[in-house]
Amino acid sequence: MSGRRYRDIFDRLYFNSAINENIGIYIRGAWSPCWLWLGNINREGGYGKIAIRQEGKKLPVAVLAHRLSHELHMGRKLLKGEQLRHLCNNTTCIHPNHTVPGTGVENTADQYARGSHVNQKRRRTKFDEEVSAEREPGSDG
Repeated sequence: MSGRRYRDIFDRLYFNSAINENIGIYIRGAWSPCWLWLGNINREGGYGKIAIRQEGKKLPVAVLAHRLSHELHMGRKLLKGEQLRHLCNNTTCIHPNHTVPGTGVENTADQYARGSHVNQKRRRTKFDEEVSAEREPGSDG
């Protein structure tokens, strides 16, 4: 089994994504300037992941592709506890200009403001509505 040989980590990022700054791409019929990750996607949040070798480790370590792209293009590692906030609201995007460092609180606030937080996506059931009604002030429950 022969694998593709990459010149460097940038070559690997570009090979595994749909990148074209001048033209962009179409997603569900709408134009998008995002750089879409075409490699592996994690189950937790739909983010791209890539295995890289780190100094001092025997086995490759899985890292999030958008974090790696941001760190390589911006020239600095993210601080401990720092998250990347997707301005484009596209978890598979690895475009470094579509992400900004921030806190977990800021990231969650962004997701709620856009209606993309996992708790907002969950389908509400009749039970959820009954519990909500019971908790509202002035309800009989």
